[in-house]
Amino acid sequence: MGFDRHWVTFVMQCVTAVSYSGVINKVHKPSFISKGGDFKAICFSCVEESSCVGMFIDGSQDGKLVMDCLSTHRKTTSSTPMMPRLYNLYLFAYNSFQTIGWTIAVFRIASSFISSRSLNGAYASSGDLICFLQTAAFLEIIHGAIGLVPSGALLPLMQWGGRTHFLLAIVRQINEVQELPSVFITFIAWSLSEVVRYSHYALNCIGSCPYWITYIRYTAFILLYPVGLIAGEMWLMYQALPYIEVKNLYADFFAHLHFSYYNFVRVLLLVYPFLWLKLYLHLFKQRRSKLGKHHEKKKK
Repeated sequence: MGFDRHWVTFVMQCVTAVSYSGVINKVHKPSFISKGGDFKAICFSCVEESSCVGMFIDGSQDGKLVMDCLSTHRKTTSSTPMMPRLYNLYLFAYNSFQTIGWTIAVFRIASSFISSRSLNGAYASSGDLICFLQTAAFLEIIHGAIGLVPSGALLPLMQWGGRTHFLLAIVRQINEVQELPSVFITFIAWSLSEVVRYSHYALNCIGSCPYWITYIRYTAFILLYPVGLIAGEMWLMYQALPYIEVKNLYADFFAHLHFSYYNFVRVLLLVYPFLWLKLYLHLFKQRRSKLGKHHEKKKK
């Protein structure tokens, strides 16, 4: 069969399309040969995509099958990033929302402290907002469970469960503890760490997170986490024990479990440091990974 002008033009179109798509260096050996009518087409499977690109090797100038193959590949490559872009947009919106919310909480706590010269107004000024933000953080467990973020579901579940129990089951239910300094310590430690954490996540979603935010993200927790846990959460739970016992909180629920909520909190205080230590050590591991990579790049 002779090589006429139309056939040569078509082959050049194929080569141009394949080269333009960036797949010319990402192909396996020919995977199959398609025969149809008076032409044959060889199809290469792309390493990173399920579609294929074709090269016309013998036949007439028709080449419709090969052009379909190329068209399918080019549509796939242009549409594949769409879902990751939507995921990033959603995560950016969620993390930005949390950043704004926790920033407002910081200003409310600070404003209450400045105006009253007292640590007693933290819950009154920001308690409802923090309860809402913390409840909304349940989405992070879902994000990890479905693979939207690489954190997995266990560690977010541990952190969310501990904080939510502290807020909704104890602080919100016992008015007598809401003005204690331990609430102020907890709320300010949480708020500062979350402003840094969520702003770091949000900026990473759009690929413009400066190093200083990354450094603060993986450094501030060293102080804020133990202060928030020991001087905040654990100290308040200990202070709440007499009120829990007198009020006999959640008696109906715990009546079926053969021990009281009061005893549950006492046991929780014993195991809390061990549960928290897992998260704390995980953050140190992340710190070595994230900050270590930056130092290696600077050396290079």
